[in-house]
Amino acid sequence: CSPSEAMAMIKRSTIPFNLILVSLMHPTAAGYELCSFLWDEMRLAFTAPPVIMISASTNCSDAFGVDAFRSGASDFVLRPFSTDDLCKRCRRAVTKHQDVHARTELTKRKDALSVALPPDIVQKVLSGETLITQDMGQLSILSCSIVGWQELVSSVTSRHVVQALSQLQAA
Repeated sequence: CSPSEAMAMIKRSTIPFNLILVSLMHPTAAGYELCSFLWDEMRLAFTAPPVIMISASTNCSDAFGVDAFRSGASDFVLRPFSTDDLCKRCRRAVTKHQDVHARTELTKRKDALSVALPPDIVQKVLSGETLITQDMGQLSILSCSIVGWQELVSSVTSRHVVQALSQLQAA
């Protein structure tokens, strides 16, 4: 399909794509157009799948690769290429994309937790610990907006935070 048809298909799809292979020498338009669309419309939200551009020409200059990367491609392949090489490049692009997505999600979780909890508790939650209050007795969670909370939790120990929450609950 043409780059404009591909863009329309991507926009209306409810299932995310894992990878897109784009021909640089498409008969109706250059593959750069599709790649630029993905970069401009989706990449900033980390939702764009990786794109590998494939050149139909056997005598591509270095400019093709530079232009491919400038338009947002993850990689490019020149013909002739082996199926094994293309598969390796696809796996590498998808794995890298998944790693970036996972790190972004972890950062979002950490930022959200850091608003309400002290750093050592955030670290325990993110590392998968399930018993965080083992030496603090019972723990109650207070969910509200407390002026100065961020400054407080970053300057005291977890024990002090739990004690402060207990005092608030008892009041």
